[in-house]
Amino acid sequence: MGLATWRRTLAGAALVVLAAALGGCAPLLQTAEGRAADAAWEARRTALAQLTTWRALGRLSLQSPEQAWHAGLLWAEDAGGYRVRLSGPLGQGAVEIQGEPTGITLRTARGESYAATDAETLMRQILGWSVPLAGLRYWILGLEDPAAEPARRSLDPAGRPLTLRQAGWEVRYLAYLPAGPVDLPGRLDLERGDLKARLVINRWDLGPQ
Repeated sequence: MGLATWRRTLAGAALVVLAAALGGCAPLLQTAEGRAADAAWEARRTALAQLTTWRALGRLSLQSPEQAWHAGLLWAEDAGGYRVRLSGPLGQGAVEIQGEPTGITLRTARGESYAATDAETLMRQILGWSVPLAGLRYWILGLEDPAAEPARRSLDPAGRPLTLRQAGWEVRYLAYLPAGPVDLPGRLDLERGDLKARLVINRWDLGPQ
């Protein structure tokens, strides 16, 4: 074998070894990044678990084969109870839904009041449409619903969810806002079958109001 041929053979072998080494490192790097994102997710979840009082102001839109509408949104959470006020072109005017451990109350713009144990069923019966308030109490913060089956999720490097799939819904997080100890969602899309919803949060207020 001539010197030139030997050098070409040696260079080729070196390239093969280098490519194999880099290929072997890639899964390790991905695993390390995944572990870092999971650790950030756990830290984020711990911080948000301590957040029992908050208020979100923004807009909610809903689209189905039968209808489409949008409304102003005020969502206030206070130590286990919540109040959701939807205002705008809903067909029924402003609607307020209040959830307590003892049940759900829905009040319409006409002063009518209805009670039930399940928000979605009550909304469908009275309004003709519904959104998953039980899960949204957590999804709106970028958390899993602890009362449902474990979610499938994808995370960004900071541990913030990019998607959550839970209870038949897919939640996509499109933007975040700085709010207190962690970033909170600024825009999220929800989809289940042919029903689609979008929440746009313009402002987060944390702590007692």
